[in-house]
Amino acid sequence: MAEDRTRPDQPLLWIASFGDGLIGYDPSTGEAFQLSHDPLDPHSLSNNFVISLLVDHRGYVWVGTNGGGLCRLDPSTFTFTRYSEANGLPSSVYYGLLEDDDGYIWLSSNRGLSRLDPRTNQIKNFDTTDGLQSYEFNGNACFKGRQGYLYFGGINGFNAFNPHEIKASTYLPPVVITNFLISNIPVRPGHALSPGGRPILERSITETQFLELNWQHRVIAFEFAALDYTSPEKNQYAYILEGFDRDWNYVGMRRFASYSNLPPGRYTFRVRATNSDGLWNEAAASLSIRIVPPFWRTWWFYGLCVLALLGAVYGFVRYRLGQARHRQRELERLVAQRTEELRLANEKLQLLATTDELTGLANYRKLRDFLEYEWRRARRTRKPVSLIICDLDNFKYFNDTYGHQAGDECLKKVALRMVDCCQRSSDRACRYGAMSLRSSCPRLMRPAPWSWRKE
Repeated sequence: MAEDRTRPDQPLLWIASFGDGLIGYDPSTGEAFQLSHDPLDPHSLSNNFVISLLVDHRGYVWVGTNGGGLCRLDPSTFTFTRYSEANGLPSSVYYGLLEDDDGYIWLSSNRGLSRLDPRTNQIKNFDTTDGLQSYEFNGNACFKGRQGYLYFGGINGFNAFNPHEIKASTYLPPVVITNFLISNIPVRPGHALSPGGRPILERSITETQFLELNWQHRVIAFEFAALDYTSPEKNQYAYILEGFDRDWNYVGMRRFASYSNLPPGRYTFRVRATNSDGLWNEAAASLSIRIVPPFWRTWWFYGLCVLALLGAVYGFVRYRLGQARHRQRELERLVAQRTEELRLANEKLQLLATTDELTGLANYRKLRDFLEYEWRRARRTRKPVSLIICDLDNFKYFNDTYGHQAGDECLKKVALRMVDCCQRSSDRACRYGAMSLRSSCPRLMRPAPWSWRKE
């Protein structure tokens, strides 16, 4: 590419080269230079295979390439602006370039005819549905007539037209929903998807404003169409499912939309379309949809679950409290039982401490307490106290002769007789000497019981 070039006073001669890029020639100086593709420079020529050239009324050079799209050269800076399919062009090969009286650039290619507005860079494409002889045109087969007519030659003849007569359509086509499908099965009015089931549609989907679906209808689809029959294949569409999609889905000429596994809830499906010239009709067709949730996803089921959970928590708390109270009562019962056992044991110990084990009479400790008590009272009341001491003679001989068991029975009989003799409540019968003697030498000595009586 030429460096540091300025726009010359005299127009340059531009020469297209199929392989060497664009050649510029200055007749005043006889100097020629080459502008070619530089992979590292986005402002260089996009392709070295140049097919067509056009210098417009402002002096810009338009370059049609084979495989590189369209380029525009600014002679003042010798930089290129590239136009490709990303800008809306239908092809990357351009055979002919013409400028009409309004300043629009017309391009013939192997994908029809295009019109570019250099002021806004807006592109309008034409194809066989607009009356072209074919999608394919021939190289440099183009001509502008005296009356402003443009001529482009192709493989099936040529097209001639007046650019002033080509007007964009202002018709805003309405769009309608033409079909509704569940699991790829078209839903017809009055027909149920399952035997005995409720019909999904009461009337045609075009006349339906509201749909109620079951949560088991997991895959649904819509088909729609714009009522513009000029070039139906050029109508473009956009749709949105409010409540699910965040923004409009621009799908070009595709006339259907599909959704799967929609959560239960309320939605609104909207679709809008353009006419054949790309003019959008903002008035969209709409359809309200309600997907009924399963019973386990309804508010009342959630409420029952909450109540059941609260009931379970309440029951568990009551159960635990009951267990705690039961343990407390059981502990209190065990404490009371052990206390009673201790009390009885204590009483038993006390009784054993003051009662002779064999005869059941009071022992010498009890006798000592009784004598001390009665003695003090006798001193106060000046009444006498009688004490009778009985000793069983030759009891050892009896015990050795008949055995200890017989001796014990004898002592019990004697104790019973002495108890019978104690008729008054103040009389006491005691066995003296058994505790000390039997504890150190049991069964060797068994002193006889004795009693005392208060006179």
